[in-house]
Amino acid sequence: LPEFDGRNGLKVDAVTTPDPQTVVMKINHPSAIFLDTLARTDCGMTAVLQRASVKADGSWDKPIGTGPYKFGNWKRGEYITLDAFENYVSPGGDKADGYVGSKRPLIKEIKFLVVPDPATVKAGLLSGALDVASVLSTDIPEFSANANFTVTTGAEASKHTFLMQTKDPLLSKVEMRQAIAAALDLPTLVAQATNGTGRPNNSAIFPGSRYYSDIQKEAFAPDPAKVADLLAKAGYKGEEINIIANKRPTAPSFDAAVVAQAMLQAVGINARIEVLDWSTQLDRYNSGKYQMMSFSYSARLDPALSFEQFSGPKDKQPRKVWDNPEALGLIAKAMEVSDQAQRQVIFDELHKKLLHDVPLIIYCNGTGETVNSKRLKGIPVWQAKLRLWELGLEQ
Repeated sequence: LPEFDGRNGLKVDAVTTPDPQTVVMKINHPSAIFLDTLARTDCGMTAVLQRASVKADGSWDKPIGTGPYKFGNWKRGEYITLDAFENYVSPGGDKADGYVGSKRPLIKEIKFLVVPDPATVKAGLLSGALDVASVLSTDIPEFSANANFTVTTGAEASKHTFLMQTKDPLLSKVEMRQAIAAALDLPTLVAQATNGTGRPNNSAIFPGSRYYSDIQKEAFAPDPAKVADLLAKAGYKGEEINIIANKRPTAPSFDAAVVAQAMLQAVGINARIEVLDWSTQLDRYNSGKYQMMSFSYSARLDPALSFEQFSGPKDKQPRKVWDNPEALGLIAKAMEVSDQAQRQVIFDELHKKLLHDVPLIIYCNGTGETVNSKRLKGIPVWQAKLRLWELGLEQ
């Protein structure tokens, strides 16, 4: 709702239906990201729900949506089931294409199991109790060598980063942040933190985007001599820098922090790691109470949304890390301008500013390692999200 009610600038002023097959949405100003915002694939995605999803008093009842599967049963902390909607009319096309194209519900029931332990997930796949699951990157070689499984890996638009708190007395100095960037051998860090599955990328733009230009490929480079000079300019006296990380199996937060700590210490930067559970780390992120943080962002397919994800006024949104007024102006312009050439110029300028200001270090995109049994026919993931229509089971 905040993306459409005006509090973030964009507002849907009216929705009308001039005929049974047409919906017209009137917005308060030109927007290049309106349709992209409606189609977001991340935790802010938009759903179309029937009014009967809520009770007469307005309280939540159950989701009644528009897709090929309908809500079945939910046992909190254990599982959710979905049932095929037999009356669903699939869009045109002979194959799935992102979240559009053919969307036939070929499997009659799907059961999502909540399994927090990676070892249990692995055992479930090997035993046949699970047909598809996300796994640790360290388990990929074993499943790749097993003829009973198909492994899906590949870059998607999520971002793995190190955040810098620019209001911190030490990290408020751009030379200090630049010194940290110059201390990190990011190709080596990415290789170690992702078990060789990731590829370095310092841009906020996903390499698969039409806007991923040669300028977007410009990157931070390790330079020990430059580090020493920048630390001197920052007046660094060996103060401790605390890096917050978590040990979620689906993100390289802790592994990346360990490698970064070693690289920083090698050039004389006193770094330590504080491990928090994910919910506590998220609270610290939202409040801005940290120095550095090993943090992952969910996917944003439009570059303007990707830059906005970490940019904004810190006084109003403490979770934001980049509040350069010029950058914020460029992002706002990119949200209104639709011309691809004009947007490319804006995004390239933003990338150059990002490499200079170093409010965060984006080091790679997610790889979304997924394993499925060979009895599952079709491609179960897109952008590291499960996409279970058009899948069949070999009996």
